[in-house]
Parts: sequence; C-alpha cells; structure tokens
Amino acid sequence: MGESGILAKLLNDSAGFFLQQNSFALKEAANRAIENAALANDKRMAEFAMVAYCLHKLLGKQHIVRDAKWKKLGSEILADLRSAADAMEGEDQKRFEESMHGIISSIESTDRQLGYFTQGLYEKARVKYASSAYALGLGLSQAAELTGANKKDLLNYIGATRMHDEQLSAEGIGERLAKLKQKLGGA
Repeated sequence: MGESGILAKLLNDSAGFFLQQNSFALKEAANRAIENAALANDKRMAEFAMVAYCLHKLLGKQHIVRDAKWKKLGSEILADLRSAADAMEGEDQKRFEESMHGIISSIESTDRQLGYFTQGLYEKARVKYASSAYALGLGLSQAAELTGANKKDLLNYIGATRMHDEQLSAEGIGERLAKLKQKLGGA
C-alpha cells in the first residue's frame, strides 16, 4: 500500500475514532502518521498527524465536548475527515487540501471560542510533531519544514525535553532511519 493508501486508511479509521470519541485511538493514529511522514518526508501525512493529535486533545477536554457549539463544529470536522479520506482514495489532491483546511479551520475556531490558552492547539501540535520527527532521525530544519513548525519554537521545545539525553540521539542518522524502517515493517 502506497503513502496515499496508508493516509486514506488512517483518515477513514480516524473518522470512526472521532465519531466514537475514541481519543486514545486518535493519538495512536497521529503517532503512526508522524512515523510514516518522517520516513517518507510526506507533508500530507504530517498534516494529518497534527490534525489527529489536535482532535485527540479536543475530545479530552470536557468543557469543549459538553459545550453546545461543539456539536456543530464536531459535525463539520467529521464531514471533512470523511471528505479527506474520499479524496485520498480518489487521489484528488485539491479536494484533500480543501478538506484538511476545513478541519484545521474548525480546530482553530474551536480553540479560539472554547479553549483556555493563548497559544493555539494546532501550533503546539506543529512543534510537538516536529520534535517527534526530529527524534525519529530527521534533521532539525527538515523536521521544522515537514510540519511547518517555527525553528526557534522547536529548539526551545527540544531543549525543554530530555530528548537530547536519550540513547537514540547518540546513534547516527543511518541507524535511526534503519530502526524507523524496521518499526514500520520494512517499508
């Protein structure tokens, strides 16, 4: 199965997870997606990873899912998830981008209207998943480019973690890439 097929499956699965309000499964889908994105340097897959992570976070906030506005926003997100999956299956890049833009707009709107924090959830996801891509073996610039994260924010995030203390960072990029390929089943 190619990258488009993998992404279509992740989108379809995530639409179901979202409908079931299965926050944990959305986070797992996001983590699988960033691994695939890092291996293939696929911005579409990285974008999906960030979206799935944001949906996981939103579903975990009771003040959001209990709010009357959430029903409409959640319906819009679900429709766009399904549309993005259909677009990937049909290899319709323009429709995929429009659907993903709709989801991101809904996430940002939800965050603005119902969130408690000033820094946006989607921007936080960019940095978080850029750091994940970095930990998987991408260079700092490549990880930032893949997710659209601000390099300064990424450096600050990585510096605030213990990522640099991990054994993984002592390995060369070739070793990290081989481990990532093995983890993904030799893809």
